[in-house]
Amino acid sequence: MFDYICTKADVISALANSVMALMAVLAGAYAWWQVKANREAQQEATAKGIYSNYLHLAFKYPEFSNGIDLRMLSDEDNNQKDLIKKYKWFVSIMLTSCEEIWMLVLNDDLWKASLKTQIGYHANFLKKMNGGKAFIIRIL
Repeated sequence: MFDYICTKADVISALANSVMALMAVLAGAYAWWQVKANREAQQEATAKGIYSNYLHLAFKYPEFSNGIDLRMLSDEDNNQKDLIKKYKWFVSIMLTSCEEIWMLVLNDDLWKASLKTQIGYHANFLKKMNGGKAFIIRIL
């Protein structure tokens, strides 16, 4: 038996090397998959954190969360200039949050729907600020 193993040593060695190479490839593929899965999980967690911060702001200023009456913007004797200024900053923060989330989760349909909804609440304001032209969100 030992003589037989010695005569086939080259074949056994080549087979062992092939098995080791296959295991290395599988280990590399698994490591790549783990890194990718961890990156996606981290991006999702970051997007949720950004959205949570925005929702806290919307809860703090519920009068802004669904948009404002645009007649306030054109009122000559506007006594609510501070309110309008805060709303403009609110919308700016909302747009920045949406952009940051979008860059993190480009192909997620649920996020896409949430971002469209949030931006939609302020579409009339964005249109007015854009000189009456439709505010088009091409990435969504």
